[in-house]
Amino acid sequence: MKRYFPIAVIVLTIIGLIVGVSLSKSTPSPSPSLPTPTPPPYPEVDFRGIDISTATEGAVISTLGKPLHTDQGQSQKTLMYAGQGNQPINVNAAANNKITSIIEPAAKGTSLASFQKEFGKEDVVLYGTDYYSGYFLYTYLSRGTAVLANPTTDTVKSRWYFSPVDITTFLQTIGVGFQTKPLPSGQE
Repeated sequence: MKRYFPIAVIVLTIIGLIVGVSLSKSTPSPSPSLPTPTPPPYPEVDFRGIDISTATEGAVISTLGKPLHTDQGQSQKTLMYAGQGNQPINVNAAANNKITSIIEPAAKGTSLASFQKEFGKEDVVLYGTDYYSGYFLYTYLSRGTAVLANPTTDTVKSRWYFSPVDITTFLQTIGVGFQTKPLPSGQE
């Protein structure tokens, strides 16, 4: 028995090596984990350094200066500043002086395609009275921006800035007069 013991150890060692090598070849080695790519950050959506989500009428006046004209409505005040051509920049403030939106006329040559390239697919397309002229409001509600644009001519009429909101809140506050379906003919 003593004579067979060294041979048995060698045979068992060889069998163990063969089994180990065959198992290591049949079991794939785990691939190194690759980091999940992070999407590029969205461009900041603010108007000339004004953060709409925290801005007040006083902050806007200290940044943009005294408005050319102020229109006081029942539930909001509109401060009007010089814009493109004869179209003013409208800064809308709620009764508590909190800025709700800023609507700026688009610079000449601004295209819907370039806006969509920067911001991606819109959340919702809305219809207002400009619908009959071919203009739709392309909204990015979760980003707090929108453009009133004509897809046929690839032109942008105005850019809107607001705090991110859901569609219901937008339609009740900022986009009053817009809806998710075209207006019936004769209601322009």
